[in-house]
Amino acid sequence: MKIGYILLQFPVVSETFIINELAELTNEGHEIYVFSLLHPKKQFVHTEVTEYGLLERTYYLPGYIGLSLNLLRRQAWPLLFSDAIEVKPAKSKLLGSLFSAAAIDHLSRVIPHFNLDVLHTHFYGLTTFVAMQVSQRIGIPFTSTFHAFDIFTKPNAEVMRRHMEAAAKVITISGYNKDYLQKLTGIGANKTQVIRACPILDKFKNVQTEGESRSGLIILTVARLVEKKGVKYGILAMAELVKEYPHLCYRIIGDGPQRDELLALVKSLQLENNVKFLGQATDMTLLAELRSATMVLLPCVQTENGDQDGIPVTLMEAMCSKTPVISTNVSGIPELIEDGKQGLLVEPENTLQLANAIKALLNDAELRTRLGKAGSNKIEKEFNIRIEVHKLIEIWTAMVNSSNFTDTCSLQ
Repeated sequence: MKIGYILLQFPVVSETFIINELAELTNEGHEIYVFSLLHPKKQFVHTEVTEYGLLERTYYLPGYIGLSLNLLRRQAWPLLFSDAIEVKPAKSKLLGSLFSAAAIDHLSRVIPHFNLDVLHTHFYGLTTFVAMQVSQRIGIPFTSTFHAFDIFTKPNAEVMRRHMEAAAKVITISGYNKDYLQKLTGIGANKTQVIRACPILDKFKNVQTEGESRSGLIILTVARLVEKKGVKYGILAMAELVKEYPHLCYRIIGDGPQRDELLALVKSLQLENNVKFLGQATDMTLLAELRSATMVLLPCVQTENGDQDGIPVTLMEAMCSKTPVISTNVSGIPELIEDGKQGLLVEPENTLQLANAIKALLNDAELRTRLGKAGSNKIEKEFNIRIEVHKLIEIWTAMVNSSNFTDTCSLQ
């Protein structure tokens, strides 16, 4: 099967789930082509991007000057006034409309040369709008995977409903999300299917060998430094824990807009010797950090604007490596972790509960081992990328074999 991915930007270091999906589809023998609306901001890439030659199959739109010339084509004009576009984050709608109109016109002329069977995109918003319009113009079906920020942050329910109706199928990453989308838009449950975003099992399952006790004093967080990841609460918990565990170390992999704020918090609490910010890490560094970590912490929260995590892949990676995890009962996380079975869950923003959960793992090697093994089994059985990608393939195969795909509506 020939599958075209329309993405806002590729590759993105924090979007490992997309890279993993593309890698597994390639393993299954499918031809993958990526159409990236923007060039990546950073050169840092995961090893799978190189290993599977994904950049060689990625096509970037012309620069802004080249795209603006496409607006001279009469076919692009109606899109400038479409009410079916929702740009996230909410910036100038005119700017988003100008960009998307040019992108749609360009891709509608380029993509037919690839003889694709289906189009797919990740994240509701501009990319879904572009995929929808290209799909209708060139007559091949599209699907879209909805995640977290894209659907939780001040969504326009009517626009979202129209995007969902135009898609052959909407994919989302959790049962929580599926229920939310159905209530928000009124779209029937049969339109949406849960397919998990997953880690590559072979990459993480041999990180920790049987019998290793993880007896150190190292807490690890792997996350973008944004509010919904709740890193602030991990630091606040450390302020309590170092009174009893003065050599406890909290190591944080990742970068983002909260970095300076979090650094200031660490300084104000005099935790510079206990909390270390490692920045973006290579795959080898991540695996090494997981190997030495006593536990992985991700104290997610819901922000004032409604943003919250889906089911973080970094938790799955830790669980796959038999590293015990602590998180919160936000969004779809309880679908991944049952408190006391595959990890520990606490209430969001509850520093005392968080500190107590960390202390419980620090003091109980048997508990760490039991949760680590159970977490690994959960990933193998229920968050297995091979199984989830097969679900995608089944959807696309049914679409290609169906004679029911038509241009369901004109949203121009």
